[in-house]
Amino acid sequence: MHTAQKVIATGLGSAALALGMLSPAQAEVTRINDGADSAATLNDVLTVRLAHTTTKVRVRTTYQDLRKTADDGGASSSIFLDTKPARPGPEYVLLAGLQLGTDYQLVRVKDWKPTGEPKTCAHDFAVDFAKDVTRLVVSRPCLGNPKRVRVSQRVTDMADASHPVRDWAPARREFSAWVRPGK
Repeated sequence: MHTAQKVIATGLGSAALALGMLSPAQAEVTRINDGADSAATLNDVLTVRLAHTTTKVRVRTTYQDLRKTADDGGASSSIFLDTKPARPGPEYVLLAGLQLGTDYQLVRVKDWKPTGEPKTCAHDFAVDFAKDVTRLVVSRPCLGNPKRVRVSQRVTDMADASHPVRDWAPARREFSAWVRPGK
């Protein structure tokens, strides 16, 4: 190899190393394909994607048709996070409205029911109406730095309060596959 080629190769190697250091943390990922199975609601869950990095847990959900306002009752989402394989059911739930101006909170769960005060640790929930997507991001320390996480989601549409429509992904009180943090 000529000196000029060595300099270029060394420079490329250094650039690749620098880019590697700047790249985002790798995540282990699982995805639930729920499909269009709740025709009675526009808020039908289509997919749920769980990504687990060494610093965060992310849940991205796509819906049939999120609306900023609801003519009747509105809809809400409950994103359940299971972090302890030896304990039945989830340990946390993110509760959120699916209309403009609604709030959200992350709370502990016992027997699939919220319990205690809302968590104040690092977490965020956002709704993108243009893309029909919600995004939840929770710091791993907020969840006790779990070795594995899995997700279940329930959307409740109250357009007809006498007959609420519930859409579970993957199914009622079932979870995605377990996901370990990426390296």
